[in-house]
Amino acid sequence: KQLQFVTRHSPLYQGYQGKPLSEYPLMDKASMMEHFNELNTVSVDRDEALAFAIEAERTREFSPKLGKITVGLSSGTSDKRGAFLISEREHF
Repeated sequence: KQLQFVTRHSPLYQGYQGKPLSEYPLMDKASMMEHFNELNTVSVDRDEALAFAIEAERTREFSPKLGKITVGLSSGTSDKRGAFLISEREHF
């Protein structure tokens, strides 16, 4: 079900529909952030998400959402901060 969803909704994976998981590209944090706009299924822009999450960190106000999406910021322990998205459904 997950692969069917991703190949329908993520522009990055649309060409992989029906293919075995072994043919999908490997993903690490650098690749995820590089392809963030094509990877996510809710059309959130990477730069907008990063700015939104950095502002939440600065103000310590974590309740605002970007539309219906919660945006989080990775800790940056690898010296490269990253954004992640959480839908309302994934909260619970």
